[in-house]
Amino acid sequence: GFEVNKSAYSDLFGLDAAQTSIVYDWLEVWDQLRICCGMQMSMVWRKFLVNINHPSDKEWAATKFTSAESPVAYCSRLNLTAMETALMQTTLYKAMHFRVPMLGKMSNV
Repeated sequence: GFEVNKSAYSDLFGLDAAQTSIVYDWLEVWDQLRICCGMQMSMVWRKFLVNINHPSDKEWAATKFTSAESPVAYCSRLNLTAMETALMQTTLYKAMHFRVPMLGKMSNV
């Protein structure tokens, strides 16, 4: 998960405890959203959304998704709008949006 090597990344980027907390508050929400939205969306979830075919066990096994549940089950149970809103409320997101305002738009998908 996103917490792997937390101290290594903190050391690599020279972050203090407060800065590390700000980054990981954002990363916790983003890590979940990326599986269900955008360019990093799970291929299995994308197929499900566009009604191609429910992915086979073989296709699911071929993904890099490491949860015990399929991406379809995982993304279906999340309130993605609430998560996207929560992401936009993080300190890091607000700082990024201040510098690059186009980041301030919620997705339309």
